[in-house]
Formats: sequence, structure tokens, C-alpha cells
Amino acid sequence: MEDKIKISADEFFALINTSKQRQELIEGTLKNLDTCTVQHQQTVIALSDCIRRYIQHSEQAGDVLPFVWSKINAYNVLFPDIQVICKTVAPDITCYEGVPDWIIEVVSSDASRDYFEKLELYKNLGIREYWIVNPVRTSTTVFSNKSNNLGLYSFEQIIPVDIYGNMQNPLEICIAELL
Repeated sequence: MEDKIKISADEFFALINTSKQRQELIEGTLKNLDTCTVQHQQTVIALSDCIRRYIQHSEQAGDVLPFVWSKINAYNVLFPDIQVICKTVAPDITCYEGVPDWIIEVVSSDASRDYFEKLELYKNLGIREYWIVNPVRTSTTVFSNKSNNLGLYSFEQIIPVDIYGNMQNPLEICIAELL
């Protein structure tokens, strides 16, 4: 049996600067990322715009970071489709350092990584909320760390956003209305 070589976040960033393959670092192991489809990117943009408008209109501190690296710790550097941080982030960063409050992954061809590996990783890292948006199945799986619960929603259903649930005007999203 072959031992897996583990690398640090610093070594990871040195590698990605020379690689043409998009990758993440999960528990010290390099993982290749799928190529994004147009549908994938349109879904990310629609969701990001919706969340950004909510933050701006509710005057909540926070930022929506689509397609930005997230260095969570020395052995986990992720490239989530969307990460939401409940505080203001410097506009000139290329990598957020810390644990995002909410991560949204839009399923590409390797759905098992989003549904199993990343779900378990995000639970263990303390991500407050994790959504897996599946445009092919028109469904969204939602994990809330607060309740340690998984929920399944169709795109036509209204999904309450747990991290904003205590606000005077909580955020609720109907993905079908965005696309």
C-alpha cells in the first residue's frame, strides 16, 4: 500500500502557481477540481448576487467571495464556489484565511466529493452552514452545524439561511427564482 504524501498550505501555493490544473488541498492531499460548466458558473453568479444584495440591504457586515481561495489551516486550502464571511474582508486579498461561515458548492461531475468528503470536512472544520447545489437534480442539500442537521430542498422551495435566521429580516432563497 502506497503512503500518501502530505504537503503544507505554503507548499500548495507554490505548486498551484506553476500548475494548469485547478486543485485544492484537503487534509494535506492534493485534489484536482473539475472544469466548471456554463450552468455551474451561472448558478454561482446568481446565488452570489442574491446573497450580496441581502448583505448590502440588511446592512450586515460581511462579504460574499465566489471563486476565492480559503486557507482554513495549514493542511486545508479550499476553492469553494461561494464562501460567505460574516465580517468585512479586505478587498485586495487573493486568499481568505480562516473558517468561512457559509460555503456553497455547486455540483460538477464529481458529486461524491461534495456530498461525502467535503461535507465531513466542513462539519469537522466548524463551517456554520454548507449547501450543495445540484443543477442537474434541481435540488439543494443543506447542512447546518448549529442543529447538526441535513435538509433536502427542491429548487422551487424556499430555503432558510441558518446563519441569518436570527436577523429581523432573515435571508430565504428560492433558487428557481434566481435562474
